[in-house]
Amino acid sequence: MTIDNRTTNLNLPLPAGPNLLSVDVLRLRQALEAIDAAVAARAPLASPGLTGNPTAPTQAVDNESTRIATTEFVLGQAGTANPVANGPASPGASRRFSRQDHRHPIDTSRAPLASPEFTGAPTAPTPASDSVSTRIATTQFVAEGFVPRGRQVFASGGLEVNGGPSADLSGNITVGTTQGTQRAIEAGLRGGLKNLIINGSMLVSQRGGSFNIAANTAAYTLDRWLCASIGGTSNVQQVIVDRATRLRFSGGAGNTGISVNQRIESWDVAHLAGQQVTLSFDASNTLRTNLIVDLTYPNTPDNYNTFTPGPQASVTVNSTLTRYAVTFSLTGQAINGLQVTFGFVNQTGGSFDLARVQLEAGPLATPFETLLLPVENLLCKRFFHYVPLNVWGIAQGASQVIEVGIPYPTRMRTVPAIGALQADPETGVAALNNAAQSISRITSEWAAPFVQAAGPGQFYVLGYRYPLDAEL
Repeated sequence: MTIDNRTTNLNLPLPAGPNLLSVDVLRLRQALEAIDAAVAARAPLASPGLTGNPTAPTQAVDNESTRIATTEFVLGQAGTANPVANGPASPGASRRFSRQDHRHPIDTSRAPLASPEFTGAPTAPTPASDSVSTRIATTQFVAEGFVPRGRQVFASGGLEVNGGPSADLSGNITVGTTQGTQRAIEAGLRGGLKNLIINGSMLVSQRGGSFNIAANTAAYTLDRWLCASIGGTSNVQQVIVDRATRLRFSGGAGNTGISVNQRIESWDVAHLAGQQVTLSFDASNTLRTNLIVDLTYPNTPDNYNTFTPGPQASVTVNSTLTRYAVTFSLTGQAINGLQVTFGFVNQTGGSFDLARVQLEAGPLATPFETLLLPVENLLCKRFFHYVPLNVWGIAQGASQVIEVGIPYPTRMRTVPAIGALQADPETGVAALNNAAQSISRITSEWAAPFVQAAGPGQFYVLGYRYPLDAEL
């Protein structure tokens, strides 16, 4: 009889002493086959591919280890605290996750993107003065884009100055009796222009295109530009390079210094006393690199016989025309006027080029203001221009006189000084047949040249002109 002993767990057959050897061998074979089948149905320890619905013990909340995370553990990690408003950036340390439908509280310390309502003193970047866009216009943008009251020109209707005089755009002027009222009308042309420099474009040069400056002298060259040469003779020219006009100052042997100056009328700069201004310009020099830029105040309005030095800046230039900008703080003496000076020492050769000069209110340099040539020309004629003399007549006898009243294209700064009669190079022909000629009467608005006959018959002065100078 076979003894049927079995294992405790899998109930597999075991051998027994009384059994025949052949019987126990068969029973052991059956046990091994059952063990093989049972092992094949188990998952391996390394990378098991479980199927069905395997389960595992659920770990404690916030457990951080290599233990199996059950679905119960994952859902138990959902956060229960309310989200906080925006604050300083932080990576966070919590092991809890946010639910899909969570909401952040509204941060009342921040403005929404749509229709914000700011309080206090909000600030924003200041756009360029010529910006036309939906960007925020700061107070600086407004201040730099408009001129003070009394210096406004309107697109139509003319000029109104503090409720006083008026001028329409056709040139009809109603002028009060005070000097201040008249000067307000004179400023009408300049109202609304941001650049305090006249002829910063170097386009206007009524006196000619080339000027030799003797040693230790100064002379007006291109309109409004007073050039000085120290220690040696120099030359100033109006040149065009790459379709752009420049003032070119060429030094000579023995030269110890050159300067290019513009004197700004007190009326145009007084409103900026105590404020910042920015000077921007294109410059190059083929010999020197240290450009000195300085400002000077006359001690009395528009009188440069005595003056007080103002702020100064040093600018390093090179032989390539480059744009530079310098910001200055004006003192209260700016009510008397302002001189802007560009200078080099020991300009014994080479050339200094200057172009597109702009002086404007504020600490920022904005794009150069290009004016129409007729406007720039008219601004220059306030300080200098020529009055033509073209008179012809038939005299009955000697000493007969013809006087002609000639209005200026714009009112000059003051009653001008009369220069020597000269042939007008633009006429091509200049002729005289008379005893005398001169200007008998002159104001800041018109001149009355006369021609006197030498005897009976024709007398004339044709193709001549007088220079009128009201420069500062």
